[in-house]
Amino acid sequence: PIYVLGYYQKFSRFISQSIWKTNDEKIFASSVEEEISNNLNPLFQPNKHKFHSGGREDVDVRMLGGGRPFVLQLIDARKSKSVTLQDLQKVEEAMKENKLVNIRNLKFADETCFEYLKRAETDKSKAYCCIVSVSYTHLTLPTIYSVQISVVAVSLKK
Repeated sequence: PIYVLGYYQKFSRFISQSIWKTNDEKIFASSVEEEISNNLNPLFQPNKHKFHSGGREDVDVRMLGGGRPFVLQLIDARKSKSVTLQDLQKVEEAMKENKLVNIRNLKFADETCFEYLKRAETDKSKAYCCIVSVSYTHLTLPTIYSVQISVVAVSLKK
C-alpha cells in the first residue's frame, strides 16, 4: 500500500469524519474521508482506500487550528510510482477552494505512520469553546468563578 500522511481541518458541522451509512444509505452528503479521497484517489487510482486519523470529532464539531493528522492508505494503486510530492502539493492547493475540508502538509509515509497517529491521539491538548445562557437572577460572578474550569471571558446581559 501507499500511505499519504497529512493534516485536515473540517469547517462544516454537517459532515462526518468517515462515510456513515445505515442500511446502505448515506446519512450525510459527504465526509472528511470522501473529500480527501476524492482528491487523492485520481492521482493513484487505487482499487480501494482506508482512511485513518489521530482521533475523532463529533459530526457537529468543526476541527480547526492546526488540524487533525490523518493517513490515507491507498491499496493496489495503479499509479504508485509516478506520483510526486509536487503532485500532492497541487492537491493541497486545489483543496483550498473546498468549503468543507482543507488539507495541509501532505507527504508520503510508511507503516510507522500509525504509531504517529496513536501518539497524536493521546498527546494532543484540546481546547473547547461554548456559549452558556442562563437566567441572570440566578447567577453571580462568584458562582461562575467557583466552577472548576478555565473561564476566558464572561459576559452578562440583563
